[in-house]
Amino acid sequence: MTRRWYHFFKRQHHYRDLEPDEIFLDSSNLPSFNTQQFEGRIEQPIGKRSLFLALSFFSLVILVLVGRVFSLQVIKGALYAERSESNTLRYTPIYAERGIIFDRKKVTLAWN
Repeated sequence: MTRRWYHFFKRQHHYRDLEPDEIFLDSSNLPSFNTQQFEGRIEQPIGKRSLFLALSFFSLVILVLVGRVFSLQVIKGALYAERSESNTLRYTPIYAERGIIFDRKKVTLAWN
């Protein structure tokens, strides 16, 4: 098992053909490159180690979140269910007294 991990982390040298445009930048067009869009930069692929570390980090975060959900649902679920049952609203009707509505000649239009 340790050999598999050793081969995974061992740096491997892959030799491939390089094109001249991958090495030399176009010196006549260099001032008009848009550096904000990373024009004129040589691309490098994401390494296996970086990919493995990112995957490990996200796996760890997901594992922590799943553990927290398990804790809330299974371990403390009965406690929260009991608290939610006792946390209810009581309805108490309150009847507001209405005022008497008059028109401009002081004739009563509506009353209690």
